[in-house]
Amino acid sequence: MTRRAFLRLQIILLLLFFMIGVPTNGLAVQQNPKTIDFSSVVIMGDSLSHSYHDGLVHADAQTQNYVSLLRKQIGFELRQGIIGEPGGFGSRFSLKDPNIPVRPLNANTFLNLTLPPVPGNVGRVDSSLRVNNFAIGGAKVTDIINARPDSIRPNDAVFSSLGIPWLSDNPPVKRSQLEFVETMSPKPTLAILLIGGNDALGAAFNSNLSLVTPVDKFLADYEQIVRRTKATGAQMILVTVPDVVSTAAFISGKDLMAFIPIPREMFTQKTGIKAEDFVTLRALSSLIDIVFGRSNGPVPEDQILRASMAKQISKSVKKFNKGIQKIGKREGFLVIDINKFLSVASTDKGFPVGNNLVLNTRYFGGVASFDGIHLSITANAVLANIFIEGINKFYKKSFPMVDVAPIAMADPQVPKPVTDAQPIEDTLTEMDWQLAKPQFDAMGEAIKKLLQINPDEQ
Repeated sequence: MTRRAFLRLQIILLLLFFMIGVPTNGLAVQQNPKTIDFSSVVIMGDSLSHSYHDGLVHADAQTQNYVSLLRKQIGFELRQGIIGEPGGFGSRFSLKDPNIPVRPLNANTFLNLTLPPVPGNVGRVDSSLRVNNFAIGGAKVTDIINARPDSIRPNDAVFSSLGIPWLSDNPPVKRSQLEFVETMSPKPTLAILLIGGNDALGAAFNSNLSLVTPVDKFLADYEQIVRRTKATGAQMILVTVPDVVSTAAFISGKDLMAFIPIPREMFTQKTGIKAEDFVTLRALSSLIDIVFGRSNGPVPEDQILRASMAKQISKSVKKFNKGIQKIGKREGFLVIDINKFLSVASTDKGFPVGNNLVLNTRYFGGVASFDGIHLSITANAVLANIFIEGINKFYKKSFPMVDVAPIAMADPQVPKPVTDAQPIEDTLTEMDWQLAKPQFDAMGEAIKKLLQINPDEQ
C-alpha cells in the first residue's frame, strides 16, 4: 500500500469514527439499556393509560392514575388532556346510594349500581396544552400506528388526546400516537407502552373469537412500534397485556350462583350457564326474567362466554405476552408484567393493600372500577408500585413507593370489613330486581361502546 493510499484509508476511518461514535444534534442516540432518563417521557396506550374509570374519562381519575403517581414518586414532566367533571367519552357507572358499602358478589350491591344520564362531553380543561400522554381509550395495537384525530369528530377520545390543539395549527397537524413520538422536540428519552387489552376484549364481550387480533398481526404491529420508537433514541418500558377474561366485567357462573336467587342445583338447567362459563352485566336482564318466571330460559347464547372460548382468548393473550417478553429481552427493555398482580388478586385471599384491606378481581372486589373493566383508583396505585419496583430493580434505583393503604381506605370501590351495623344482605323483592333491568341493559350497551375507538361511527 502506498503512503498516499494509507493516508486516504486513515482519513476514511477517522471520518467513520466521528460519524458513528460522535452524535450530532440531528441524530437520535440510543441510550445505554441499563440507564434511564426521565427528562422527556411519553406514554402510548389505551384506556388504562388514558385513565378511563367508571365508564368514562374524568379529572379525578386522571390526576390519580398510575402515570400521575409515577410522576409524583419519580419526578418527571407529565402533560395530560384532563377532562372536566363529570367526565366524557362514555357513561358514568355509579351507585344509587353511595352510603351503602360495596360487597363482592352481593345482590344489594349489584342492584345499587346505576347509570345516570350524563351531560354531553365536558371536554378538555386546558385546550392549549400539548400532551405527552398520548393514550386513547379503545385503542388496539394497530391504532398506536394508525389512529389519527379528525375534526369532524371533536367529541371522541382520539380528538381529546391527539387533536387538541394540533388540529388548530396552521397547517393542521394530524398524527397518530407513534407519529407524535417520532416528531417530538425534544426527542423522547423514555416511552411507556401499555397496549393490547382491546385486541382481545371485544372478542370476549361479544363471544366471537374472530374479533381477537391474530397473534402474528399483533406482534408485527408491536414490533413496528418498538422499532420506530427505538429509532428516536428512547428507552422503553413495555407492559404485558392483561388477561381480559380475568377482569371483573366477566362474572363466572360459579359466582353468579352466589347472588342470583336460583337454587344452585337448578341453576345450569334453567339458565344454560355452567359454573366455568362467564357472563357480563348485559346477561343480568335475561337472568332476572328467568328468576321470576317471565322467561323459561336459557340465557341467549350470545350473552354467554363459554369456558372453551374464554380459554382460547386467554391463550391468545398469553401469546401476545410471550412475544412482548421476547421483544423486551432482545432490546434490553424493562417489561412490567401486570398479570402477576391480577393473578394474586384473583385468588380467594386477594391482593393485600394494608389496613386489613384486600383487592380481588371479582365485580366490586376493588381491582376494577364500577364499569368492571378499568382500574380503580387503588389498583392504579398498585400498578404504579409495580412500575416503581421494576424500575428500581432493573435500573438499580431507589424511588419511593406509593403508600397504597390510605388510598384504599378512602376508595369507595374497595370493600371494607363488615360491621354489625352494616348487614351483608337485606331482603330483596321481585320489584327491586325488575326495576334494575333497564339499568343492566343500559350498562351492557355502555360497555359495548367503550370497546369501540369511534363509537359514534358504529
